[in-house]
Amino acid sequence: MKPFNYGVTEELAQAELSQRLRELFADHQGIKSENPIILLVSKEKETMNYLRNMGVDTSGWRSGIKDLIMPDTGKVSLFLDL
Repeated sequence: MKPFNYGVTEELAQAELSQRLRELFADHQGIKSENPIILLVSKEKETMNYLRNMGVDTSGWRSGIKDLIMPDTGKVSLFLDL
């Protein structure tokens, strides 16, 4: 295993890690969260399962960037450059 050169590595108990993950994503949890975040991951299914198992509410999260580009607000806006 190569050393991590961009920060300090910490070894945490599962309970502490779970708490830190919930704090990290606190403003981005739940269906009504209005704070978008882009999380780039490898193995999306496994990552989402892990976050849910750690107590992070991902129920309002969407896969892909479509919802950020075209939010479902019930209104359609058309911008024309004439």
